[in-house]
Amino acid sequence: MAMKQCPNGHFYDDEMNAACPYCGKEQPIINFGGATQAPSGWGSGGSNGAQTQGPRGWPRPDGGATQAPDGWGQPQGGTGGYGGKTQPPSGWGTNQAGGADGYGGKTRPPSDWKAPKRADEGKTMPIIHKDVQDPDVGWLVCIGGPDKGRTYPLKAKGNTIGRAGSGHKFDISLDKDMNISRDTTVASIGYDARRNSFVFICGESSILYLNGAVAGSRSPLAPFDVIEIGNSETVLLFVPLCGDRFDWLNGLKGGAAR
Repeated sequence: MAMKQCPNGHFYDDEMNAACPYCGKEQPIINFGGATQAPSGWGSGGSNGAQTQGPRGWPRPDGGATQAPDGWGQPQGGTGGYGGKTQPPSGWGTNQAGGADGYGGKTRPPSDWKAPKRADEGKTMPIIHKDVQDPDVGWLVCIGGPDKGRTYPLKAKGNTIGRAGSGHKFDISLDKDMNISRDTTVASIGYDARRNSFVFICGESSILYLNGAVAGSRSPLAPFDVIEIGNSETVLLFVPLCGDRFDWLNGLKGGAAR
C-alpha cells in the first residue's frame, strides 16, 4: 500500500483510489496563516467594523454602544432628567401629595421617624447629677470699677470674661468698663468637676493680677481670691460654692453646720 497526499492535504491509498476520495465529500482546507477566521459576513455592512457584531436589527442611534431597555431613564410619557442612568422607583423622594420633600432622591425615612433632640449638642457636659441642670458652682463679685456691686454666676464649664459687643458674647460681661476690648476674651475661669477645683486662665488683651501679683497663664483659684484687670479699674472677688464641704456630685459633706 502506498500513501499519497492530495493538494488539499488528505492522505489516501493510491492503489485503491485513482484520485483523493475525500475532496469530493468536504470543503477544502484553507490556510489562514494561523489567524482565527471570523464567520462569513462578520464586521461588514455596518458601523461596527471588525468589532463584535450586534444582533440583527440592533439599534444604531447611540453609536453602537449598549442600548438601555425601552423607556429606561424616562418617566411615563416624557423625557426625564436622569440622563440614561438608573431611574428611581415612581414617587421616590416625593411626599404623598406628589411634591418634593427635600430628600433629593435619597432614601426617605419612615413616615413616623423623628430626629432625636439633643439638648447638650455643642456643649461640654459637666460630671454632675442628671437631675441638676446647669448649676451655679460659684460667683464673681465686682468690688471695684464701673460695674461695682454686680455679681456674675459661674457655671460648671469654662466661663469667659470680657465686654460684650457686636458678634461677641461672654459669660461674664463687664458692660460698663470702656477700657476693656469688645473683640477679645480678657480671661476665663474653669471648673473641674472631677477634682472639684477652679482654675484662672489669662487671655491676651490685658495684664491681669491675682491677689496683687501678675497672674500666670493658668493659676489655681482659692476662695476670696482677688482678680484685677490691668488697664481698667475693675476688681473681681472670687466666691466659690463648690469646695471641700460641698459639690453637686456628692452634696453637702459632714452635714449642716450647727
